[in-house]
Amino acid sequence: MAAGARVFGNDTDRRLTTTATGNFQVGIVTVAAPTADTTVRVMLALVPAAGA
Repeated sequence: MAAGARVFGNDTDRRLTTTATGNFQVGIVTVAAPTADTTVRVMLALVPAAGA
């Protein structure tokens, strides 16, 4: 995940994702992580919708 990417909680598998559809927003990535990594640093925060 790229630094600054929005992250969303997936209630089905209890993991974070960058997929907004069907998920709830939890914050933004603070430190970039390669795709293969299983952990990522996230700042928990409400982030305004794009274009807002």
